[in-house]
Amino acid sequence: MIIPKRSRVDEIYKYCSDNNIPMLSDYQADFWQIYVNNYEYFDRLFMKTYRKFLVFGSESNDDDPVEENSEDFIFDVKSWLLANDKRYSELWRMQVISDTDYSVLDPFNITETHNIETDTSLTDNIGSRTDTKQGQTLYGARETSDSNSFTHGAKSETDAETLNYGIDVTNTQSEVNTGAQNNTTENTVSADNVSTYSPKDFQDNNLGSRQDTTESTETRQARQDGKSGTHTEATYIDSESRTHNENSKTDTTSDTNVYGAHVNTHLGEDRTEKTINKKGNIGVYSNSKLLNEHNELWNAFNFYKLIFDEIAEQFLRIAYF
Repeated sequence: MIIPKRSRVDEIYKYCSDNNIPMLSDYQADFWQIYVNNYEYFDRLFMKTYRKFLVFGSESNDDDPVEENSEDFIFDVKSWLLANDKRYSELWRMQVISDTDYSVLDPFNITETHNIETDTSLTDNIGSRTDTKQGQTLYGARETSDSNSFTHGAKSETDAETLNYGIDVTNTQSEVNTGAQNNTTENTVSADNVSTYSPKDFQDNNLGSRQDTTESTETRQARQDGKSGTHTEATYIDSESRTHNENSKTDTTSDTNVYGAHVNTHLGEDRTEKTINKKGNIGVYSNSKLLNEHNELWNAFNFYKLIFDEIAEQFLRIAYF
């Protein structure tokens, strides 16, 4: 007997969990990325929410069609997400709008950007021209005389020299040793009546040896020799005279400058950007009304519950046990 394949949501959940497969597909989109990264939690939530529902497949004789029903269900969910990609992406964009771009109490928020551009391109056309310059410079004869005189005054030079000599002392000492000496003394007297002298008395003394010492000292007093002299030169004058003569001359110049035609092009651009931001409450809504509408919006809107409900409506059937 051919019977339709059907499986409970909890059976499909268990099959996907055991095989680490996202039960609601791995569809790649910004709005579905959080589910793909955390499918274990979302699949459990989906199973708890729709545990009394069944998934029906095509007819089969298989008594245990969970694997096949699971694969069909995953494929059908992925197809549904692809078909509603644009709608879900726009709802997700509202879900994740930045706090800086969305203010509860400032419903009026306008940003104006003004760009002002000025083209300053300029072209100068300059024609050709010829400039001629002639000139003549005349230099007259001239004479230059230089005269210099140098006077040297009288000069006197004095030389003085003094030589000092100290005291000069010379000591001389000598010894003389003398042997034995005989000393004879004779006294003669002449008589009145004779013509010769006759000795009166005679004495002969014999002296022993003696030692004579002679010592002399010579002293020379200090002296000072002085010399002085004066050298005198008379004054004299040196004179120098020089004369330089230049003849007259004439310099003549002639210049011709030729400029061809040329074009000067100046390119420029002035750009000014001004941004004006206007935000606030335009006065139509009170702050309490805005807060109340904000509260109602997020109480009524649950992005993932919206998708779960639509998947359940399309692919699940309730089962009565």
